[in-house]
Amino acid sequence: MLLRPERAARVVLRLILGAVVVGGFGLYFEETLVRQALPVFHAWIAIIDDAYRTVSLTLEPRTGEWMIVRLATPAVVHVLGGHVITADSNTLLVESASAGIVLQPLVLAGALLCAWPARTAAEHVLRLLLALPIIALVVMLDVPIMLYGFMWNQEVMALEPDRFSLVVTWADFMNAGGRFALTVAGVAGAVFLAHSLTLALSARRRRRATPLSPVPPGPPATALPDAPPSPPPSLAA
Repeated sequence: MLLRPERAARVVLRLILGAVVVGGFGLYFEETLVRQALPVFHAWIAIIDDAYRTVSLTLEPRTGEWMIVRLATPAVVHVLGGHVITADSNTLLVESASAGIVLQPLVLAGALLCAWPARTAAEHVLRLLLALPIIALVVMLDVPIMLYGFMWNQEVMALEPDRFSLVVTWADFMNAGGRFALTVAGVAGAVFLAHSLTLALSARRRRRATPLSPVPPGPPATALPDAPPSPPPSLAA
């Protein structure tokens, strides 16, 4: 169903205001937010990445922006293109990602949640509570896997360029716009679920508040006439 022009204009205005407010908040607190997330990223990389051991994961200013920088060493012996890569603590690999990548799903989700019309303020709050874990999952599937995938891609491109790698493919997908697609899908799911829950709760409250209607009395019962007495039995022989 198409929105009326005045309603569509309000939606666009809320979208722009939401992006400006959430984006400004994110830029102002970018360093603090990303630094708080680094220990979580470090722990998650240790779980998903069995090829490298992270030496350090830091946030550093580079060329006018904050960068997440990972230093790692090969953790296990593996073979690429006939070359044996040994676990060597003296070999350091470096990979980095822009800290702004962490904020992009947050800004997009905040703008969409502000713009999407809701029936009540409670529904807005419920949307936010449902969307937060989804956006956190998108971030966890983005930056840590990218730092792992692009580091692995360094060896693959140097030693075995034709090798298929699922982690590299996923990192390329997220870097090509996958984080935005997942964010939009996650917010849409949170909005739909919040709307459904709000309608269900409203219907339940209405059922509880509606008193039971008394049953109207029926017409008075009419007495049936007495049946005539039965004749005495015949005494004929």
